[in-house]
Amino acid sequence: MIRRLGKNDHEVCLNLLKTRPAENLFIIGDIEAYGYEQDFQKLWGEFDESYELIAVLLKYEENYIPFAITPFNAKGFAEIMSQDSTFKMMSGLKEITEQIEPFLTQPKRKRQTYYAKCTQLNTMNIDFSNVQQATPQDAEELVELLTSVPEFSDSTTTVERKLRELKDGSSRSFF
Repeated sequence: MIRRLGKNDHEVCLNLLKTRPAENLFIIGDIEAYGYEQDFQKLWGEFDESYELIAVLLKYEENYIPFAITPFNAKGFAEIMSQDSTFKMMSGLKEITEQIEPFLTQPKRKRQTYYAKCTQLNTMNIDFSNVQQATPQDAEELVELLTSVPEFSDSTTTVERKLRELKDGSSRSFF
């Protein structure tokens, strides 16, 4: 059974996501920053016959991120996405997104991405004196810089979104 998640599902949702916390950094961060009841963010969960949460689907703006650690209702998640007129992109772990793709009714933007996890930081002999944290006033220039990088030229990040994220602290940028 797939249903919308709310604040009463918070603990069980985070318990599932924290089985792979690095891979679910964006879902966890979005939940912590914005919760379950925003116009631009919604969450669904799939529960098995024992009412255990087995899969999560996050919608943030026009992007969907699914996560599961066991077999899940990929067709059901695809139906949720396909019924959303603002749906433009799905991201997440390849082994999960590949299960949903065959059920999507319309082709969407696809880009394989990779992440790196820093396990050790060597700051010896590095001068950080010129590094500054971006402020909301830097939002427009940050978006221009992002979209000037070929790999991110098709980014859906807007100045308004970057401004909101810098103001509410859900995004931090440095230059």
